[in-house]
Amino acid sequence: PNNAHLLHGVGQLERKAGNDYTAKKYFRRAIKRDPSFPNPYHALGTLEHTHGNIRAALTVIKEGIGNCPQNHRLYHALGDVYLDANMLDLAEESYLAGLQHGPHWSKSFSYTSLSFVSYALGHTRDSRTLLRQSLEVNGGMHAQGVIALAQLEESEGDVEESREVYRDAILRYEKKRRKRSPFRSNGSKNGPKKKGGDDGSSFDTSSLVDGQGNSYTRAYAGDKWINVFKSWARMEEIHGTYETAHIVYSKAARLFPNNVDLLIQWAELQAEHGDNDRARLLYEAACHRVGGRTAE
Repeated sequence: PNNAHLLHGVGQLERKAGNDYTAKKYFRRAIKRDPSFPNPYHALGTLEHTHGNIRAALTVIKEGIGNCPQNHRLYHALGDVYLDANMLDLAEESYLAGLQHGPHWSKSFSYTSLSFVSYALGHTRDSRTLLRQSLEVNGGMHAQGVIALAQLEESEGDVEESREVYRDAILRYEKKRRKRSPFRSNGSKNGPKKKGGDDGSSFDTSSLVDGQGNSYTRAYAGDKWINVFKSWARMEEIHGTYETAHIVYSKAARLFPNNVDLLIQWAELQAEHGDNDRARLLYEAACHRVGGRTAE
């Protein structure tokens, strides 16, 4: 009962279960047991921020920084609260502090957040530069930065540049997933062969329904790169064609075959363009993935 790490862990479980009030109590108990442990400050502060309790969020996060002055995540969370409150100078100051204290891999998040401040100030060029800096860290494997840069280019009317940002990022991601895979993407002697061409336009129904024919490693839970695919597909539905959107969904389904939301969105695209048989197949695949939990 006196272990702050366990109390924080229970709080996280309660939050995932939707019990925010109970989660807050566990986070506060964890802080009381070990004031030098930064995680419950961050968890409680971001939870208060989510509920719009700006003053409570600021109080908790500042208390955490007072006790854990080297924790970059607390500075980042503080910056998020200030940014949401349109206190841009304080937001920038907090993100810069996080950039100073954080490890190298975390700099991509700091650059991305600083780009949001620049964009809010109307400095589009600076925002673009910061986003490109964020993609120079960790080999460009920063999903949030990819989406932000692509959407910036889209908002500026440069759809082709936005498409190029998505395309380059997805190529990096696919290469990373293939590199970790026991099967080669061109079909190894022992592994399943990839159906269709490299443009991702083929519709491999078996891989959707029974999981066969997948030449990539299984996506880990919480992989944020699914959001890159969804954002790209949304852009193609608006600014591209049915075929370009279909190709993006097809690529995404090979890498995230168990993502139900993705299958449903792909099915909606098919139905909207009159391919009811393909839409039905995708809806059935989605039901197959969720079983009896939310199949309705």
